[in-house]
Parts: sequence; C-alpha cells; structure tokens
Amino acid sequence: MKNSLSTQKGATLVIVLCVLVLTAMIGAMIVRQSMTSLNIATNAQARQLLFQSSDAALMKVQNASQALILTISGNLGRSMNSMSKSPEIVFCYQKNSADFFNVTQYSMIEWQDGASAPNGTLSGTLGYCQVSKGNRTFFTSGRNAILTQVSIQNIGTSTTSSESGAFTGYTVGTDAQSLNATAGSASNTQNNQVIRVYAVSLMPSMSTASATDINACLNSHMNNPVAPVTSTPTATGLKSISACLQELGVPFSTQYSDYNLIQTDYQRV
Repeated sequence: MKNSLSTQKGATLVIVLCVLVLTAMIGAMIVRQSMTSLNIATNAQARQLLFQSSDAALMKVQNASQALILTISGNLGRSMNSMSKSPEIVFCYQKNSADFFNVTQYSMIEWQDGASAPNGTLSGTLGYCQVSKGNRTFFTSGRNAILTQVSIQNIGTSTTSSESGAFTGYTVGTDAQSLNATAGSASNTQNNQVIRVYAVSLMPSMSTASATDINACLNSHMNNPVAPVTSTPTATGLKSISACLQELGVPFSTQYSDYNLIQTDYQRV
C-alpha cells in the first residue's frame, strides 16, 4: 500500500514538471513572436520616417532660395571647365533652421584628375551632416534620430542626360521655336543644364556602427562617383554613400530627383 502511494506521488511530480516545461515553452514562443512583430513594426515605422525626411528635403529644393540657385549655377558650371569629374554640392538639411540652405555652410566633394578617390575637403567640411549628440542642429527629428544630407550634381545638358523622353529638357510653357529665339539663333537650340538632387536620410541610433565610420560615409563618398579617365580608382573611392551605409548596417533611405537649371531658376523634369 505504501509503495503504491509513493509511486502515485512520483507520477504526479513528473506530470507537473512536464506541464511547467510545456508552459514555459509556450510562453517563450509567445514572447519571441511578440518581439518579432515589434521589430517588424519598428522597421516599418523607421522606413516611413526615413522616406518622409528625404521627401521633405526634396520638396524644399523645389522652393529653393536664390542663394542656392546661384551656388548651383556658379559652382557646378565652373566645375565643368575644371579637371574635376561630376562634383557634388553637399549640405545638411536642418529642419529647425530658418533657411533651408546657408551659403556659408556647404561643401564640395570632387574627384580630381589623377586622384584615386573623391576629395571632400577642398572647400571645407561645414556642409556634411555629423553624428554627434553634442550638436543637435544636424538632426531633423525632435528625438535626434534622423539625419538628412542633400547632394546636388550636374549630370549634363538636356540633350546629353541619360534621362530621355518626349520633350525632355524643354522649359515648361515653351516650344522649339521659342527656345531657338531665346538661344539667339534659329539654328541654335538652347540646352538646359540637368541637375540631380539626392537626399540621404539615416538613423544612426539603430545601428552599432561608430559615429566616426558613419561620418566617413557622409564626408568622403559621393552619391554618384564618376572617376576621371586618367585616374586609377580604388574600390573605396567607387563606393557610394548608400553602399557605405549599407555595409555598416545603418538604416537609410536615398531618394533623388532631376531638375532643369534654367538661367536663374530650375524646373522639375
């Protein structure tokens, strides 16, 4: 009788332990599924915020100040006659700043003839965004989570640009006859300069990369690196900002839009 009672108590203990293990496994699965769902929701929200930040910067460009237009026309136009290849004007979009573009706070990154990689220090480094908690002005969000860097590059004239299609390069509200008249001759058609504006938004806080490495992506890489024919480029030099951020595992969004630069104004293609 005593042996039977002891056996029953042992069986009860085994059953209780099995139930506890099963309950723990179910609980762990629920927690894991909840964490996965949270990560998916967080990633989706991050992508949306990055997209909105880049889009906001491009919208600002469409209503750019005269200072930005003159800077684009002067620097990119002058660079076409230099030994540099497809330089980019760079500045950090500061949402809380009164001016979208500050003529004293922009940089130029250029790939000079014979160089193995672009040089982003020839005109100073004030234009690049910096990952620094001490400098909050670079962030576009209230929680200092998102940086947005804007780059502007000349990609050719309306006849040499790779973006082709019906009426590509024509000024809105004009036709071929008025363009010829503007150019000063019936046989001389006006060709507008086509510029490409890049907006790169990133979230440094959602990566394990160091601030130094992220800053290096922003101030030593181009969005569209083009090496001069006399240069022997390195793999690092040919790496774009997007590729650099992707290697570091930094969440980012890159958007671009093309515009026609028309004398003192420019219009979206």
